[in-house]
Order: sequence, then C-alpha cells, then structure tokens
Amino acid sequence: MSGGLALAALGAIEARAERAEPGHLVTLRSDLASSVAVDLGGPQREGHLDRSLTNAPLSVVTRVPITSRRATAPVEWREGTLAIGTAEGLLVYRDGAVVRVATGPVDARPVVLPSGELVVATREGRVLVIDPQLAIQREARASSGISRGPLVLADGSIVVASNDRMITRFDADLERVFATTLTTGLPLSPALRGASRIVVVAGERLYELDLSGQILSSLDLGERAASAPLVDDEGHVHLATVGGTILVVAHARHVVQRISVGGRLLDQNVVLARDTDGSYRLAVPTLGVLAIERDGEPRWSATTDAPFPGPLAIAADHRTIAFDRRGRIVVLSPSGEIQERLELGGLVNGFPQITRDGTLWATTDAGELVHVAPAPRPAPAPVVAPTP
Repeated sequence: MSGGLALAALGAIEARAERAEPGHLVTLRSDLASSVAVDLGGPQREGHLDRSLTNAPLSVVTRVPITSRRATAPVEWREGTLAIGTAEGLLVYRDGAVVRVATGPVDARPVVLPSGELVVATREGRVLVIDPQLAIQREARASSGISRGPLVLADGSIVVASNDRMITRFDADLERVFATTLTTGLPLSPALRGASRIVVVAGERLYELDLSGQILSSLDLGERAASAPLVDDEGHVHLATVGGTILVVAHARHVVQRISVGGRLLDQNVVLARDTDGSYRLAVPTLGVLAIERDGEPRWSATTDAPFPGPLAIAADHRTIAFDRRGRIVVLSPSGEIQERLELGGLVNGFPQITRDGTLWATTDAGELVHVAPAPRPAPAPVVAPTP
C-alpha cells in the first residue's frame, strides 16, 4: 500500500467501514482485538466482516505444519503474506514457506499498521514494530506480558493491556505516553470510543480512559466480563458477561439494557457481534449459535452435534461464520440454516483470516495453518471423436 493511500485513510477512524478496500482503514472490534489498521479481512467494526467467503462449496486445499499447537489466528500482512504469533515467536508464511522471526513467544494476534509495518506484542512484554523485510524497526517494553491484541490509534500510537492490570500507550516512535494501573481483573482488549476515549473491561468493571491515561469512569458490571467491548456509532458499549447477559452501557457509565441469552458463557474468549440492524450473534456452549434481536427477543438458534466454543463473525452478506468443537467451520444463512460445514482437522485458534481472494486461512490446535477455498471442480471428461 502506498504511503499516500495510508495517509489519506487516517481520518477513517470515525467513519463507517461498510466495505473496506485495499488501502483503507477499518476498525477491529472483535476477535479479542481492536484496532485501526489496514484492511485485514478479519472481524472488524462490531464483529462484521467486510469480506465474505465464496458461496461455492468449500474444501481444504492446503495444510502447512507450523510446529505450534497454540498459535494466534493469522493476519494477512501483505498480499500473499500471513503473520502468526506462536510460542516459538512470530511466523511469517509467504511464497509457500514459513519463516520464523526471533521475537520471543507471541500470544496476542499481530496487527498491521497503516504504514504497512507489523505490530507484535509478546508474552515477555515486548512491543515490536517489524518491517516487510522482517527487521525489527522499533521496540518498547510494557510492564508485563501481553496476551491480548493491541489497539492502534489514528496517530500511529499503540495501546496495550498487559497481564499485570496495566494499560500502556506508546506513541508512534514507541515512547511511553502513559501507564495506568486498573484495580480489578485481567484486562481484555481495549477499544476506542469516539476519537479520544479508550474503553477496556477487566474483571467485573468497565473503565474509560482519556488519551493521557486518566481514568474518567469505572463502572461495576455486577459480574465478570466474557467479551471485549464493542462500541457502536452512538458511543454505546456492548459486552457479554460470563453469567450469560449482554449489557448495553451508555457513555461507558450507565447500564441501559440487560439481555439474557439463556445460558452461561464460562470464559473470557467469547466473541459478541452485532449486525447492521442491531441484532446480536453469540455462541453459547450449551445452546449453540444464537441470533438475538436488539430488544432481547430470540431470532434463531443453530446447533450441530458439538458445542460452539466462541469464535464467530457476521459476513458482508449477513451470513454467520462460526466454528464448533469438532474442528468444523459452519456457515449459517441470514435466517440461521446451516449452508456449509467443513472439517478443518482441529479447533481454530481465534477467528481465521479471510483474504482478498475470498478464501480462508486458519490455525488449528493440530499445529497446522489450513487454507480453505472453493472445492476444485472435476475436470471435464475428454471428448472422444466418434469412430468413423
């Protein structure tokens, strides 16, 4: 992407990203990541995908060993290049080969900057900016390890939540701007509310900070958060709790709606998504994938013979893409019917990457990078000339 396109796109932080094109920015607010970044093809504004899988039948076309069963979901760094965080360091897949970069263990999904550089946050608390030649250009240290995706602001500064309850902001040169300690729980991925407010959930509290790191408000949610916050166009924060409630919070200060989903969510790896009509999508292990109206009324539910552990998103064509505990991708129609179900060979590690060609790349706990594309069509039968 040219520098001119990146600079022209910097103002897109407040804009709706109804359809992202190469060189434009989108706002990630799902899949445990929240970032202004180059078009990544993963869940973005309110859990939407600006791309959709092809409607053709799918098949697994490539399996690449990556030596790690605990890898982040891949990120399309450049066309034909994927970046993956693993316990062995950053892996870069390009030209059919995997290259390891000595970063230290990476538990947080990497994020692409508007400049085309890659941000990697490590288990040891290192924050690295890596160029396309795989050289480390800049480095900073947080106070502790980082397991959640960083938030990248429009000015190129980076906000990370570390495992010691610290929220740290670094400027574009990775000089520290602030380091603020939260009082409760392990923070999930931060998100941006408006142009100048950072929201983050930790334990049972929702915090709002300004860009200098001052805590402006702290709201008791009543129970532990299970999802990172979503922020809608009106500035309302939406999140799910482990007890099975969707909370809608006005101005990050007042709960204005509580929606019961009918089952517990159990952990902090839930993905909450909202469609353009305000309805929600959520995977509940005991109930399946749920579609819930904005007023809390159930719309539909979908189940298979295995629970859904959490990763899902709503595609541009309003289909829902989810993954069950038998290691299958499940594509649901806008009304909840199962349209496609495909075995991946292992549980996915976070929501996969849909690349610009409409195919999907996932990492699984089988230690593989899996490429899913339309099923090859059988070759036409040869035409045999009639015997004279």
